[in-house]
Amino acid sequence: IYVTVTDLPTLTISGDLDICIGESTTLTATGLEAGNSNYAWTATNNDWLSSNNGDSVIATPTQTTTFQVVGTDNLGCIDSTTAQVIVNNLPTVNATGPSTVCAGADAIFLGTPIVGTNQSSTWSYNNITPTGTFNAQDTGTYTSTFIFTDENGCIDSAFHTICVLAVPAANFTLDNNEICVNGTITATNI
Repeated sequence: IYVTVTDLPTLTISGDLDICIGESTTLTATGLEAGNSNYAWTATNNDWLSSNNGDSVIATPTQTTTFQVVGTDNLGCIDSTTAQVIVNNLPTVNATGPSTVCAGADAIFLGTPIVGTNQSSTWSYNNITPTGTFNAQDTGTYTSTFIFTDENGCIDSAFHTICVLAVPAANFTLDNNEICVNGTITATNI
């Protein structure tokens, strides 16, 4: 009698293991024979998995968690492995600035947090620079968006609305065109 002893399959999990809250990642198991997709998946909350079977699943965890896959090869040999998916919170983003400005004048908007290492930010709208200087020639209400990307690649945004007012027109008449030192002139708005 000859007994053949085969090695257990060696399973691995690949995919994006560092995501932002609200995102999904595709987890793929490998290690079984070609064409064999006899993989069973589990997680702390199985609702976070698109399926519990197959070589690839979509995971949508709401917190950092460990996913396990168990694979059975064609000879019935079983192996398992795990992978932790880190779920990063979105950055807390705020946008502030003046609520009104005269047409043609600059208004400075401030977005927070301030950019640090491996982070980026920009303002988005037709009448604002990426650094937050707003200027519009036409009256009306404008909403600009501050977009911030943190060091984990997580993105969030905040909005700031400003009302652009018409430049007031001044038209004065003087009661006297000539004046002596220490004299007075009265100006009347027409």
